Amino acid sequence: MKPKYLLFLGMVLTLEGCLPTKSPQVAPTLDELPNALLPAFEQNDLKTQYTLNPNLNPFYLQENFDGDSTADYAVFLQNKHTQKPAIAFVLGANPAKAMVVAEGQWPALKDFKEIAYWKATPHFPAGAGSVLPGIKGGGLVLDLRKPEAVRWVYWNGQQWQCINPE
Repeated sequence: MKPKYLLFLGMVLTLEGCLPTKSPQVAPTLDELPNALLPAFEQNDLKTQYTLNPNLNPFYLQENFDGDSTADYAVFLQNKHTQKPAIAFVLGANPAKAMVVAEGQWPALKDFKEIAYWKATPHFPAGAGSVLPGIKGGGLVLDLRKPEAVRWVYWNGQQWQCINPE
């Protein structure tokens, strides 16, 4: 009886070791950003007010958002004081000036914790221009945790817009 008990105990301990553990997410460091983004963090208050947010992977995206053929970036951040997520947009023509959209600023997406993943796109589907007034370049596609829920983010030449394309 004892050998069976020991065999059972050994199997349980082995299987216990195979269970995934949820390790805390470590915030990325500025060293992990492309060099083109460093002026945005070093020449204004982004570095003092925000940390890089690890809740989206990748935590930054690159695309030509404003149609000027220069790389632009979106970076997922977290406010150091409120702990709320935000997105910083850095247009390549002016890398020292970042535009931050804080959680709750977009009527179409009030809670950034709803974002399951994001991706950059060089263009939206055919016909999207009719629902994206003033679109200048590519944008972001945000896939939400709700089934089949998506938001589109784009630059209209003056500000960042987030819409529900449905």
